[in-house]
Amino acid sequence: MTFLKKICRDRRGMAMEMAMLVMVVTFALGTLMVTVALMQNNSVSAIERDFNEKVELEQIGEDFCRQVEEGELNAEILSSEYDVSIDAENLVLVAKKKDSGDVAMTIDIDVKDNTYEIVKWEIK
Repeated sequence: MTFLKKICRDRRGMAMEMAMLVMVVTFALGTLMVTVALMQNNSVSAIERDFNEKVELEQIGEDFCRQVEEGELNAEILSSEYDVSIDAENLVLVAKKKDSGDVAMTIDIDVKDNTYEIVKWEIK
């Protein structure tokens, strides 16, 4: 018991313990900051990837609408990530992901009195 009292009263004895405690706390906070930064970076990457996919789908849809207005439907709209099929008779476009086959976008256009009306523009 007297040994503990002596260490607590002696300033040099506490300096080493306090320095170690400050180093542990600093290391823990640094590790926490790096972990949060990496998690945020992964989140931003996922959001950017989703945004780029939607931009590509929007571009495919705009190309299809432009082709309908010009009256020159081209069944092959080039895309690196999507298989695009066009029903020229009903003016329907369906874009499916190449890797999974899931439907990513559907566009349905209706013709009334020589004007084109987009009935459905759905991005999933």
